[in-house]
Amino acid sequence: KNGNCNDGDNGIKTSSKTRVGTLRLDIGTALGDAPPAFSRRANQYGTIQAYHGTKISSAWSILNHGLQNLSRNDALRQNGAMMGEGVYLSSSRRVAESFAIKAAERPPRALESAFRHECLLHLLCYAGVDIASLDPLDGYDIVCLPVFEATIIKPSPTATADKEDPLNNESSDNCTTRQEGKYFVCADGEFVRITKLHLTFELSKKSNVWRWLPSRIPVSLIVLLAAIVWMVR
Repeated sequence: KNGNCNDGDNGIKTSSKTRVGTLRLDIGTALGDAPPAFSRRANQYGTIQAYHGTKISSAWSILNHGLQNLSRNDALRQNGAMMGEGVYLSSSRRVAESFAIKAAERPPRALESAFRHECLLHLLCYAGVDIASLDPLDGYDIVCLPVFEATIIKPSPTATADKEDPLNNESSDNCTTRQEGKYFVCADGEFVRITKLHLTFELSKKSNVWRWLPSRIPVSLIVLLAAIVWMVR
């Protein structure tokens, strides 16, 4: 409730099978003041914007505790640690969203029932979806893609990951943030200040094979296929 719902960045794209709604929540002010360590480094090195894509089941924890360094925890680490330990972000929102898409491919079973709750209708309404035109929610495959926008400490030109040994970054004059192409690695979550949450909702109509068969396949072909199955037994 403390976050500000900004309608200016919300929108919807529709097709006959899929409806896509987007929602942006400005949450930076609701998270309070930056810690002294962040402010000190920000004054020294400057800041830049970056993005972090994740799974929707992790969004509540991130909103409450911020982005955490999970590189040391094999059970919680999702995408490896090719650039060493730290919090991974990208300068590209599209790149960050690709990680959210990947995470959405393995949703927990409890998430499906959560998406049937009426509170989802309120979010879809805010996201610009005409909920009056929707079928019952259980008729859709629903995906929610969260991407966090954050302010991070700007890396110095020499603060890049060591490709030979990703954990050896002591030579950098600023180990707070390292960069490799479009990717950033922040040494600790305290150097990441979340400012916005971008949510993308995708609703795809579930296919009904038995409803589809009679209208798309000639009856004669169905009979032929059944006869072939009977003969090969």
